[in-house]
Amino acid sequence: MMQVDRRRRWPEYLAIAGVGLVVTLVPMVQGRISIGPVPVDAVIITVPLAILASLPLLWRDGLEWLDLRWRQGPALLFMFAALLSVLASGDRVSSFMTFLRYASYLALAVSVAGVARHDPRRRQLIWLVAGAGAITFVHAAFQWVSPTIGIGMGGLPEAVATRVFATFGNPNFYAEYLVLLFAVILYLILSEDGWRRRLAEGLLLGAAGFLLLTYTRGSWLALVLGLIVAMGMISRRYAGRLLAMGVALTVVIPGGLERLLSTFSMEGTASFRLRLWRIAGEAIKMNPLLGAGAGEYYSAFTEAVRANPILGIGYYEYGAHNTFLTLIAEVGVLGGIAFTWLVFVLVRQGLLLQREGFRDRTLGLQNAAITAGLIAFAINGFTSNAFQHPQAAVFFWVLVGVQVGIAGGANSTEACAAAHTGVGEGLKVSDGSVVVRSWGRCRSSVRSMVRGSTVVAACRVMQVAAPHSGSVRVVRAVWTAAQRGVRASHSGVARLARGAFGAWALSTTGWASGQAIRGLSRCWTRSFARRVLFPSRCAGDGLLPRSVVVRTMLGIGAGRDG
Repeated sequence: MMQVDRRRRWPEYLAIAGVGLVVTLVPMVQGRISIGPVPVDAVIITVPLAILASLPLLWRDGLEWLDLRWRQGPALLFMFAALLSVLASGDRVSSFMTFLRYASYLALAVSVAGVARHDPRRRQLIWLVAGAGAITFVHAAFQWVSPTIGIGMGGLPEAVATRVFATFGNPNFYAEYLVLLFAVILYLILSEDGWRRRLAEGLLLGAAGFLLLTYTRGSWLALVLGLIVAMGMISRRYAGRLLAMGVALTVVIPGGLERLLSTFSMEGTASFRLRLWRIAGEAIKMNPLLGAGAGEYYSAFTEAVRANPILGIGYYEYGAHNTFLTLIAEVGVLGGIAFTWLVFVLVRQGLLLQREGFRDRTLGLQNAAITAGLIAFAINGFTSNAFQHPQAAVFFWVLVGVQVGIAGGANSTEACAAAHTGVGEGLKVSDGSVVVRSWGRCRSSVRSMVRGSTVVAACRVMQVAAPHSGSVRVVRAVWTAAQRGVRASHSGVARLARGAFGAWALSTTGWASGQAIRGLSRCWTRSFARRVLFPSRCAGDGLLPRSVVVRTMLGIGAGRDG
C-alpha cells in the first residue's frame, strides 16, 4: 500500500521540486549570459522547468478546482496586445522573448496554485521561499559591513555608507523582492506555532531591517499600505507590533528617519521621477496603439528625448520608474490598461475571498498575508519598474499562485466530502441565506452534478429574484428535509428522496431560466463602480460563477466521472 501511495504521489514531489527551483535559485543567482541573441538568466531557465514539472500533477488532479473568473479577460487581452506590439518592435526577437516571459508568468501562477492547493505542500513551498530569502540576508549583511559599491547614493545623508542589494544588482530590485518576502514570512507567523513561529518572527525582523537598508522609500510606503489593508482584513492587534517594529528600526538605521521624511519633499529624486514620467507620456503619444514593442521601452525613451530635447535628463536610456507607464509605452494603451486591470483583479481577489469567508480561520490569515504582499508590490509599481524586473516580479506571480491555491484547496475541501451525493455541502443554508460553495469543482458523476448544480442554480436564482418570497421559504424547507434524509443513511429511501428532489428541481428549470434573466438584468443595471469594486450578490459575484449558471440552464454537466 505504501509503495502504491508513493507511486501516486510522484507528481507532487516533481511539482514541488520544479517550483522549488524557481523560489530558491532566482533570488540567489545573479546576472545573465547571452546565448546568441537570447539573454539567459535564472528566471528564464527555472520557470519553464517548473511549468513542465507541474504538468503531471495538474493532469492527475484536473483543473476543476481552478477558478479563473474575472482573470481570463484582462490576461488574454494583455497577451494579445503584447503579441501585436512585437510586430511594431524594432527588435522582434527581443520583444517576442519578453512576450514569452509574461506568458510564462501566467502559466507559473497556475503551476504554483496546483502545488499550493494542499496545506502540507503549500507549507513546504512557503518555507522554501523564506529560507532562500534568509540566505540573501547574509549577502546583504556582508555588503553593509564591508561596503564596496554604492548604487543610487545621490541625496542620501552622509551617515549612509551604502544601500544593500544582495544578489539583485540594485537596491530597488532587492526592495521589491523584500516586500513580497515580508508577506511570505508574515504568512508563516500567522500559520505556525512554537519554535517555528519564533524563527519566522526573527526572519520578519531581518526582512524589515534589510528593507530599510535599501533606502527605497517607494517600497517602504507600499509595504505600509499593504499591511494596513491586511490588518483591516484580520485583526488590528497585530498592527501595534508591526508599527512598533517599523518605528524602532527606522530610528536605529543610520539616516533612516531623514530618508523617510524626504519622501514628502518635491526636490531631489522626486522631481527627477516626475520628469521621467513626462518623458514616458511623450513616448506613449508617439505609439499609442501598438506601442514600441514589448520590452523596448529604452528605444521609446530615446525617441521621445530626441523629439523633445527640452525634456532631456542627460541620458538617452533610462527607465520610467513606473511599471504601468512603461507597459503602456511598450504594448500600447489597450494592452497597458488590460495589464493594470489584471493586476487590480488579482489584488482584489484576496479581498473577495476574505469577504466570502473561510471555514478554517488560519486560511483567512494566510490569505490576508498574501494579499498584503500583492497590494504592496502593485503599489510599488507606481514608483518603480517592479514588473519589468524579473528577479523580483516572478515572486509576485508565485504569490498569486499561492492565493489561487488557497482558494482552490479550501473550496475543494468543503465540497468534495459530499459531492458523490449530488446534493451535498455545495449548498449551505445559514442564517436564512443561501451560500454556494464551489459547486462542480470535485470529481463526481455527471448525472449527480447536473442534478445538484440545477438545484443550486434554481435556489440561487430564487434568492436573487425574490429573496423574501414564499417560494424561497419552500425551497429552504425542502432542501433542509432532503439534507436530513441524505445524512441519515444511504438507504433506498434516501436515494428515492434524492431522486424525487432532483426531478422536482429539473422540472423548475424553465421557470428558473426566466427568473435568471430577471435577476441578472437587475444586478447588471446597477452602477459600474459598485460592480467593479464590490460586485452585487448575483450569480457570478464570487459565490456561483456565471459559467455554472449558464451550463446548468442548458443542462450540461459541470463535473467529470471519477
